[in-house]
Amino acid sequence: MSWVKQLGKGVKELRFIVCQTSDRSAGARSYILKNYWQWKEQQPDFPFIVRECEEVDPYILVRYRFGVEKKAFISNLDEQELEQVVSQLVGEAQKVNATI
Repeated sequence: MSWVKQLGKGVKELRFIVCQTSDRSAGARSYILKNYWQWKEQQPDFPFIVRECEEVDPYILVRYRFGVEKKAFISNLDEQELEQVVSQLVGEAQKVNATI
């Protein structure tokens, strides 16, 4: 999870939107439960936001500098696949912010 160290420089917010009960969100819920406190220990002031919404298709929303946002749908992904998606979104911060 080396991407956690990159937060705050080009990424201003990381938001997870999941359903509390659907199987589509099971991997995301598990990923969040296993990693949330570790993320907060490494970046205590960074806004990791988790929102629950009934029957929503789960997604991750990353807000970069100047309010630019990027969304990735994460239905039926396991924890390893989610780690790759989050790492990619955070890794794109420099490129996205350079185009603003």
